[in-house]
Amino acid sequence: MNNRFKLVVVTTAFASCTGEAAPGGASSWRGEVIDSAGIQLVRNPVEGIWSESSAWRTQHELSIDVATSGPEAEFGDVTDVAVDSLGRIFVLDGFANQFTAFDPDGKFLFAGGGLGEGPGEFAGGGPFRILVAAGDSIVIPDGFLGRANLFTPEGRFVRSFPLETQDLAPRQWMVGPQGSVFARRLFDSQDLIVRLDLEGRQLESLVTLEYPQRLPSRDDPTSPALTPVPVWATLPTGEVVHGHSHAYRLTASAPSGAIRLIVTRPLTARALSDAERLAFRDRLREVLKNRGAPPTAVDQAMRLISGPEREPLIIKILAGPEETIWVQRAQTIDVMDLTGLNLFRADGLGSERWDVFSGDGRFLGQVQLPDRFDLRRIRGDQLFGVQRDAFDVPAVVRLRILRN
Repeated sequence: MNNRFKLVVVTTAFASCTGEAAPGGASSWRGEVIDSAGIQLVRNPVEGIWSESSAWRTQHELSIDVATSGPEAEFGDVTDVAVDSLGRIFVLDGFANQFTAFDPDGKFLFAGGGLGEGPGEFAGGGPFRILVAAGDSIVIPDGFLGRANLFTPEGRFVRSFPLETQDLAPRQWMVGPQGSVFARRLFDSQDLIVRLDLEGRQLESLVTLEYPQRLPSRDDPTSPALTPVPVWATLPTGEVVHGHSHAYRLTASAPSGAIRLIVTRPLTARALSDAERLAFRDRLREVLKNRGAPPTAVDQAMRLISGPEREPLIIKILAGPEETIWVQRAQTIDVMDLTGLNLFRADGLGSERWDVFSGDGRFLGQVQLPDRFDLRRIRGDQLFGVQRDAFDVPAVVRLRILRN
């Protein structure tokens, strides 16, 4: 065997190869780890380490809605949720164009923002992320006004800084170690994760993302729906975990850009039949019509969109407790909710199933979240997200992880 490829683990117990137990309790792990020039390639089996009795579960802990938190919790459309070092919960309402703060028990504290183009205000439908950055400062990028608004932890407006024109995939913004702001920035030949300060200056480029989509051309101006897109997350170590939606391959890169870990599972994106592709386009056309788009605009949009070629595998990545990495699985194409799909939102494409990996890349198992619960943030053992009722009314919900 070539010395660059040294087989470290094949079909062995997790605890015996790492010297410590896997999160949630280890049974056995039947994958392999290969060391390639200092990069750990972790090939996972389909099955995880957790048994039925050792798998992590969740328990409802708090709901923020009109019934529990008063009229201030009557949300129009919850675009994002964040939490600060004190456990206060910040809710970004894209319909009201404002953010609202609640204490850890769900009591209303204050609101900020508002519709407009003045200091601290947002364009209609423009704010897409709420981030708690260094010192519990609040950062809210506005894609339509091309700027990000910065607020104090008490909700007072401080200043705005401009977004670069390359930040047109801005729902990807995240917060890293010590409250650093990480943004996905598109260039002609590269798709990068960059680190910004709180005045919008780019401090460094960190990672080049995979973006294996087919771009429209003069000969073929169409673009497939559900085309592969990058997925990524920041870890507490400062690393970035990244991949793309149609391949089960995750790469962990250090702040220097050096690759430490590559994680795979033997799952492939399913090719779709012609009938499935046509059915998806029909659903998409119906969504555009229901949004009030003129028939000519609907026809023009649909001429540029071909049916999806493959079913995605991955929608989102988040950093979890005990250095775990959480990966949201995609819904099957027939049950995807397309009604809220736009430039900044893709929540309806993801399922409530999350694959959980240890920090060194071994597949532990799945956490099944409640129906219609969209996970937005993980802080310690608490999960924060949006849950919609049967009438599509959103509430902000906090769950707690239960470990057996």
